[in-house]
Amino acid sequence: MLGELRVRELGVIEDVDIVFGPGLTAITGETGAGKTLVVEALELLVGGRADASIVRTGAEETTVEGRFVEGDEEIILARAVPRAGRSRASIDGRMAPLTMLEEAGRDLVDLYGQHAHQSLLRPAMQRAALDQFAGVDLGPVRELRHGVADCEAELAALGGDERQRQRELDLLRFEATEIAAAAIVSADDKSGGRRPILGSGAHTYEVFHNWGQLPAHLRWGDTHGVCFDRQGLVYITHQSAAKEPMDAIVVFDPEGHYVRSFGKEFHGGGHGLDIRNEAGEEFLYVCDVHNRRVAKLSLRGEVLWLRGLPEEAGVYHQPAQYCPTNVAFAPDGGFYVGDGYGSSYVHQYDSAARWVRTWGGAGDQPGKLRCPHGLCFDDRPGRVPALVVADRANARLQYFTADGQHLSF
Repeated sequence: MLGELRVRELGVIEDVDIVFGPGLTAITGETGAGKTLVVEALELLVGGRADASIVRTGAEETTVEGRFVEGDEEIILARAVPRAGRSRASIDGRMAPLTMLEEAGRDLVDLYGQHAHQSLLRPAMQRAALDQFAGVDLGPVRELRHGVADCEAELAALGGDERQRQRELDLLRFEATEIAAAAIVSADDKSGGRRPILGSGAHTYEVFHNWGQLPAHLRWGDTHGVCFDRQGLVYITHQSAAKEPMDAIVVFDPEGHYVRSFGKEFHGGGHGLDIRNEAGEEFLYVCDVHNRRVAKLSLRGEVLWLRGLPEEAGVYHQPAQYCPTNVAFAPDGGFYVGDGYGSSYVHQYDSAARWVRTWGGAGDQPGKLRCPHGLCFDDRPGRVPALVVADRANARLQYFTADGQHLSF
């Protein structure tokens, strides 16, 4: 139960404390008095999008705090949205990533209305309600789940982490390519002083080793995604192994000069990366394999939303089974997510980042996948529009319709 709400510098609200009693509380007032802002404050507390325009005129930042009571326990969620810079979140006085705030809020708040966080729409809550109604004893199920978790921990200790194996294979393939490229010297360049040339014909490329000048506070980890904005800036994700969180996205100009970096919240997990123009503004979509989530960011690094395990799909029993590696953009404004290092599904979302459908799963039959590592939507002129999926472990490309029907290999 929400026991108290404190709001500072939000829209027309300068400073308000609301203490809620048991039962129903109705907030009334004239148009423009700030009733809707109270709901917006709750949305911020459960991980909703933070926009600097909500900060009250003349103030530096908006702050919202909520005290929730669950039996004999209390939990305090807080969110601060500055006029400039990224928003901050905390739980019980300690700094926390926005995903933790979102997860905590799911179990504490139901907002009924437009763009609502409604727990009854989540399969997990539906199952819980059904189990409670039927009087199902979940004790044996929980014991079995603990047993499975123990087995998976033992497997991981023995080197059974599929994601780690895939990363090692990626690194070995990369190193093999580097060695092969370094060993090939043309007859007119026996000194090896010229840059290596790869490919042939219209697909001939010159290789620039050690491109990109990193500042002293950054060190490359395994690099993965690369994309370009309309100004020609280059965005690169990497997975640093440093103990201290490091920016996972680094931006360079076309000549390789450092411009900026951001994304400490994706430290160790920066993988797939792409950029899309939406109504004249460009946004980044990044896959975080460490925290098993997809994020939408501004080009300056502000996190606009995060999407973790798609519970609506009903195909996962635990979070460890999901690990997204890349995204593709649909022509209708939606997007697709490839669960490459997880359970080999493809998930489709609409333009509001709401889950639509899921297909695939592990296998080698048509439509089945083994590590859908990369994907893109091919709607070039003269072609049948199709989602192309790099079915890596099956060593093939698969083509699907926009709604997931298998077309061809």
